[in-house]
Amino acid sequence: PRRSVSADSDAPFGMTRSEPEKQVTALEADAELFGTIWPLGSSVKLDTTVDRQRLRQQCVRLGELGYELDFKLQIWNLSTH
Repeated sequence: PRRSVSADSDAPFGMTRSEPEKQVTALEADAELFGTIWPLGSSVKLDTTVDRQRLRQQCVRLGELGYELDFKLQIWNLSTH
């Protein structure tokens, strides 16, 4: 029986051709999310002029990174515990 020729026939033996995928690292995603306040320090004051969805995403991400909000000062501080 004759083998069908696939689109991968010109790829090196044992390899399949694939389009290069854009892998976004967490660091790149954070840099994109936080914009001008990136890189983050131990204290972060968010820019409230950004759209609400972005502000919410920033708040969620800060929580994931171990920051806690000081409601009185409206500053996120990196938790020490």
